[in-house]
Amino acid sequence: MIRKTIKVSDNNFRKFDDPLGNETPRKYIFYAKTCDVPEGIPMSTNPRDQKLNSTVANAITESLLSNDGQFHLKNRGIILSAKRVRYDNRLQE
Repeated sequence: MIRKTIKVSDNNFRKFDDPLGNETPRKYIFYAKTCDVPEGIPMSTNPRDQKLNSTVANAITESLLSNDGQFHLKNRGIILSAKRVRYDNRLQE
């Protein structure tokens, strides 16, 4: 099992329960600073081929590298599947 901790402020973390009342699955959505995302998260499960040389991909990469404050608006984020999620609002992680 891989365990990772990501710093996330209270106002950027949301838990959504299943609309049909099932206990699982739940969805958690949050913003995190790229510098707070730990290394070593497996990324080999991407089900689609990526076009990393397109105009859009280049704009996203440039936004990340230049730290222009728009990166979170120019991409759809990262989707992680997890067996368990725990949020500690005291530690904001």
